[in-house]
Amino acid sequence: MSADHFPGGAGLHFLSELRQIHVGLIEPEQPFHLSDVCHRLISLYRTLPSHDSHAQVVASRLCCFSALTYCLGYDLLEPVELPLLRFAALSYGLPSRTRHLLSERVLSPAQFTRLQYVHALLEQQHSGVLTAGQSLDEFFTQVEPFARPLLTVHGALLDPAFPQAINARIGVMYGSFQYPEDFRFEGTSVASICGASRMLDSAFQHVQARFSACPECVISSGITQIALLPVSQLASLPSQIETSILAETLTLPYIITAAPFSLTEVWHKAEPHSTRIPGGFSYVITHLERLRHRPDAWDRPVPHFELFPYVQRCEVCNLRPSLVSYRHQHLCEVCARQQAYLDYPAKWQPTLNWHPPFTPSWQTEFVTFLQTHSAAQKQYVGDVPLDSLRFLATPAELGTSLVGFVRAKIQVDLPAESLVAIPCGAAQVQSAVQEAVFQSIVRYLHPVGEVHPFEVLVLNQDEILLMLPAVHALSITHAFTEHLEAAFQYEVENPVSMPVQRYLPARCDHRTLPAVTLNAGVLFTSLKTPPPIIRHQLDQLTYSAANYQATLYRKGGYCLSVIDFRVFRSPGTPLTHQLTHWRDIERTVHPETDTCTYHLTGAPYTVAELEGLLHALRGFQQIGCSAPEIYQLQASLKQGFLPAILAYLTWRTAKSAEQPLLPAVWGDAFEHQWDFLTPPWLNSDDEHYYTPLADVMELLSLEDHRAVAVYG
Repeated sequence: MSADHFPGGAGLHFLSELRQIHVGLIEPEQPFHLSDVCHRLISLYRTLPSHDSHAQVVASRLCCFSALTYCLGYDLLEPVELPLLRFAALSYGLPSRTRHLLSERVLSPAQFTRLQYVHALLEQQHSGVLTAGQSLDEFFTQVEPFARPLLTVHGALLDPAFPQAINARIGVMYGSFQYPEDFRFEGTSVASICGASRMLDSAFQHVQARFSACPECVISSGITQIALLPVSQLASLPSQIETSILAETLTLPYIITAAPFSLTEVWHKAEPHSTRIPGGFSYVITHLERLRHRPDAWDRPVPHFELFPYVQRCEVCNLRPSLVSYRHQHLCEVCARQQAYLDYPAKWQPTLNWHPPFTPSWQTEFVTFLQTHSAAQKQYVGDVPLDSLRFLATPAELGTSLVGFVRAKIQVDLPAESLVAIPCGAAQVQSAVQEAVFQSIVRYLHPVGEVHPFEVLVLNQDEILLMLPAVHALSITHAFTEHLEAAFQYEVENPVSMPVQRYLPARCDHRTLPAVTLNAGVLFTSLKTPPPIIRHQLDQLTYSAANYQATLYRKGGYCLSVIDFRVFRSPGTPLTHQLTHWRDIERTVHPETDTCTYHLTGAPYTVAELEGLLHALRGFQQIGCSAPEIYQLQASLKQGFLPAILAYLTWRTAKSAEQPLLPAVWGDAFEHQWDFLTPPWLNSDDEHYYTPLADVMELLSLEDHRAVAVYG
């Protein structure tokens, strides 16, 4: 049977990645078990090139085929038969030669004969000669149980009204944490943010571990997790996952809603989505979301840490009683575990009688990324062995007093066919996000002593949250935004004309557009800033970026990423916590004798504008600019239109005498890039002027620019 028989595409003939199957599976150094082969096939299907949409559809169908078949066969077959059932589904779309070689390599003669039998039945079902004069019910009664799940799911794929598919039941699970951001930012120090994030990462791995026998059953694993499961596990598995996660986090419930659906409902009743991958799985997910918002869905057993007047409170969160003495501190159990996540394994102290059950998944993925990308490893660590490096145990090990928190909300607009496009689509976005972030980190950062100088707080298909050294945070954000947009380009029939930056009026005709865009916020702040304020600022920055992106789309059709940032050195007054109020008061000048408004910032920035800003920063570093010069230029901007022009031109003239190459370097980096009419002001309209010069000065003042903190 050819892979062309697999409905929905011409199989996987076109894949150059099939060489990986031959090299990695057919001729391995060590023999593989059948489950290992299935896991490798799933990994291959979920990491196909993003530019080949046909390959993604076929691979996604195979993943769904395997997951649904496993769920139906779980209650019909013995556990030892389930790996062969998965292999029969996953190998159905492979070219016949590849499938034959794989089968000979990993199957016994009896299993190989069985596999050929079920694939022949599937081919007959596709050609419409399956029953050979019998009724469908009689045929399904006589055929062996091993073939029934495969034929049922395949029949549902061919015909939405397939009788056996209507009667078959599949469990669908929809789970997420209850207010995870409150848990992440409830502490009093940046270290507590890192510990809580690692604890949440470990809790997500509890869910993944429950589906280790069939990982393709996990449909989406972003902010919300969607999974398929056998109907017989609906009553037990969700409650087991909730209990295990609550036993890990102690105070943060994980809420799961699950219900049985017919195979036809799961496979066919869905509509295309355009916002993010899990959101379009319409009928099933909408029903589970409604169940989730019922009052009784939130009734979960949560430990209550009552405080009495004579009970000493935790020294970190000040919310719960101190029950544990750990590292010379009196901590509650939750904060002690969060600290243990930071210490484990290098500085862990066995005074808790407990240790983290999982290593943070991003740490494992980062080490794997370096091991599989020799050029990136050479660029990042040079000749230093990877085994000699460790991850952060405390934010102070970043080696800087100012850090950059980066939060990015990911928007996905991929074509979908009900359940089919979700598994591989979600996995491909997840893989691309990881690669973009890791590539950008190794491009700009290097280990500080024996420590990796960054912390990944959230990294999934829906959101990115990083803690980075301040001087590189904006460059890394720009780099992974460009990398991610380039990874998911799709062609449009008619070129789209839209401005990529507001300062140059020329419009670009785009023949390709990214299917994945970001709304990102970058906060530069001190390690002593309280976590609730950090969260509040990041929320406002991402909202500002999203709002500005929507404004640009309404005005000119802009549909690319937008990045906003703010330098927040100290908490200050409550008024400065509001981003819009702060910019209206501190970053806006309203002269009494002038009807115009002068904005001392260009933020938020599009990707092209941010590239120009980083280019200007490089130009400043080349020509050199002392701290007094920075402060003088910043002060002149607040004096109004003409004083700022006079101060800027005076500085430029004096600097040109000192730096003969200034006109070329500075003109290319700043004035030409921004197309100044009245430098340093840019005319947005007749009543509003902007200047990116204030942003340049503020970013240069983050660290001593003479220490060669390279931007861009």
